[in-house]
Amino acid sequence: MEGLLYSKKNRVYKARRGGCLCILKWFRPQGEANREFSILTKAHGQGLGVPRPLDLWPGRAILMEYIPGENLCDLLNERPSPKLARSLAEWYAAFHRAFAQTDGKVLLKGDSILRNFIWQPEGLWGIDFEESRPGDPAEDIGEITCSILSTDPMFTREKILLCRFLIDHYQRLAPLEGVEDALAQALIDTARRRGVDYLLPKARLIKEEGLDPLSAEDES
Repeated sequence: MEGLLYSKKNRVYKARRGGCLCILKWFRPQGEANREFSILTKAHGQGLGVPRPLDLWPGRAILMEYIPGENLCDLLNERPSPKLARSLAEWYAAFHRAFAQTDGKVLLKGDSILRNFIWQPEGLWGIDFEESRPGDPAEDIGEITCSILSTDPMFTREKILLCRFLIDHYQRLAPLEGVEDALAQALIDTARRRGVDYLLPKARLIKEEGLDPLSAEDES
């Protein structure tokens, strides 16, 4: 073992196998390892940007490749760019397409926050699928745009325009409805989780008028 990494639910370690750096994820509660291993296996097999699954201890732990690179949260907050927003839209569209359900739902990534993405020059990698569940694509896109807007610096005009670009680009790739309602709900959920009120007026404005008035508000 080379060190314990942060995880909300599980214990995650850097480890070495055969001289290669890997990630060992030990699940609490037990039983969820099989599901995440299955998601990684299918996604990696379809060429999506996810860690390659290496080994499974049924119900208990998975071993996967270590993905070096820049955490997307730090990168986007320091150097926001349409390239990053485009890559997010394309990653989500590909993931949702790969895991489309027969009832029109998709498998959501879940826990769709910037810190669960790693950027490399050759592309974007999604990590952490422990909260994946069936749902509407707007839930993932609403949550990731909430993460963009609610991390420092918050609600800048540049970030608002990036979110609009991300949503529009996703809609060019796949159907997407109700995303601004999903964004408003994600902001409300984030406000409750943080125990703060400052996100609630933004959530109300988005729910009533959509995302675009925020950029005009920022200019006033």
